[in-house]
Amino acid sequence: MNGNRLKQLRKERGLTINQLHERTGISAPMIYKIEHDERKIGLHTLIKLADYFEMSLDDLVGRERGRDGKY
Repeated sequence: MNGNRLKQLRKERGLTINQLHERTGISAPMIYKIEHDERKIGLHTLIKLADYFEMSLDDLVGRERGRDGKY
């Protein structure tokens, strides 16, 4: 996941890093590091974020289908 993607989703919902922390249980320093591409994100954290933002993991990470409908 690109850090800019997380930052974009957070800001679209009008959340601060601390508010996202409170709603997901992901530490604020970890969210900051992810947004600044200073930390890789694990599957458990990706799932928490996908659940919070109510989207699939593919949508969360910005994965797009090709013309043939495959990833």
